[in-house]
Amino acid sequence: MKPKIKLPTYEVEVCSDGTGFKSGNAWDRTFVYGNLRRKYVKVIITANIKLKKLIVVEAKIGNVSEPKVAVKHIELLKENGIKLKKFYGDGSYDIMINSKKATLMA
Repeated sequence: MKPKIKLPTYEVEVCSDGTGFKSGNAWDRTFVYGNLRRKYVKVIITANIKLKKLIVVEAKIGNVSEPKVAVKHIELLKENGIKLKKFYGDGSYDIMINSKKATLMA
């Protein structure tokens, strides 16, 4: 089942955040037993904060970088001609901001 999401056609303020869950029963964090490692499912959403509407949803299994997925979501908006007014994110997105500053200063 794939949700139908209409992309906006105007300037937007978006936020992005991720959440996840482990796919094993009764395992705490990432517990390795021998060579068996339980997979971690990560869901990252990007939404319009003014209208409280989803723009992009992405689900992956394993280690996923939230900032890299957020950049991909922002590029998707730009490809569709949507202007980004502001981007909001939690502390995990500081890496994205710091790396952009480093490339601008170089």
